[in-house]
Amino acid sequence: MGARQSLLDGNSSDMIELFFLKAGRPRYLQPGDRLITEGHAVPSVFLITEGELVLKKRSEKDRRDKVIGGSRFQGELLGELSLLLGQPAAISVDAASTGKAAVLEIPQSDMVDMLIKDPTMAGGFFRLLGSTLGERTTEMSAAMRKTVVN
Repeated sequence: MGARQSLLDGNSSDMIELFFLKAGRPRYLQPGDRLITEGHAVPSVFLITEGELVLKKRSEKDRRDKVIGGSRFQGELLGELSLLLGQPAAISVDAASTGKAAVLEIPQSDMVDMLIKDPTMAGGFFRLLGSTLGERTTEMSAAMRKTVVN
């Protein structure tokens, strides 16, 4: 069971989804709209509620964005690594060109306050984050192996 499903399938991470529903601000993206820009600060954490968001990385060779690492879908978090590491975004994230997308957005400062005030929520958030990081590491390793083989 992946992190994507865990927010929506009735386990302990449901509290995170409920928090986003209660405290998050909806944000709607048109096809191709940019949510996160590589190299820039990410001031919020996002929960995808609808659509597909595509991960992109700027090529050093031709300075154009290239799709990497696939897509993210409903129930997945974005911006959580910037929250955890305090670093600018390593990738850009755009709404897929094939359709609209929606997210719930919580400013990082509000998320930190929530995690400090609610240890149960913090535990669920960090369990989800651990699962997400494990999946992303596996996903990126597979992509790197594919690149080396090809």
